[in-house]
Amino acid sequence: MNNKKILCGILAVFMIALSGCTPREQSSEISLTSSESQKALSVEIPKDTLTQQDKEAYNNKYIQPYSIVGFLYESWSNAEELGADKLIKFYEYNVYYDYAAQLEQKDPDQYQAYTGTVPADNVESYVSAYFEVDKSYLRTASNFDPATETYTFPKEFGIGGGPGFELDRVQKDDDNNIWTFVCLDINGRELSVSVKILNEDQFYYVAGN
Repeated sequence: MNNKKILCGILAVFMIALSGCTPREQSSEISLTSSESQKALSVEIPKDTLTQQDKEAYNNKYIQPYSIVGFLYESWSNAEELGADKLIKFYEYNVYYDYAAQLEQKDPDQYQAYTGTVPADNVESYVSAYFEVDKSYLRTASNFDPATETYTFPKEFGIGGGPGFELDRVQKDDDNNIWTFVCLDINGRELSVSVKILNEDQFYYVAGN
């Protein structure tokens, strides 16, 4: 009888120990998997590890076309929050000014006759290639003429230097293909822009802070 009690006691202790180990082992495994997953989703690259070539490439492709319009100081998560007039300026600053300057240098007479009007499709196709925004919304801009379906830009133009800034770090969310470029202005204020990478040549600006 005593032997049976001892045997039952041993079995009970064994079952308790067995049942107690399993959840802890599973919990540890789940925690490890979650931690590894988080590391894979987001990577931060500080400026000290970026080569000068990387900085110039990021600036020329992603930051400069955006910052030249003053967008680095805008906080938004939907392109329409920037306003139609400012979105149209993205074309004005990145395309129109270059075209007008080249025209003035190449053919002053033609430049004098130029009215500064651009077909709507040219402007809207360019802007919507960088921002997820409807063309119909862009047409609410003050310089859109519905009668001629054109946008009119000023003949006299110029781009100021604007406040200086430097790229501080890059945050890469590879799971969602979103890269965030964090810059510091001359006062140390953090300014950022996030882009969604579509492929090697295409991307959308998706947020600013």
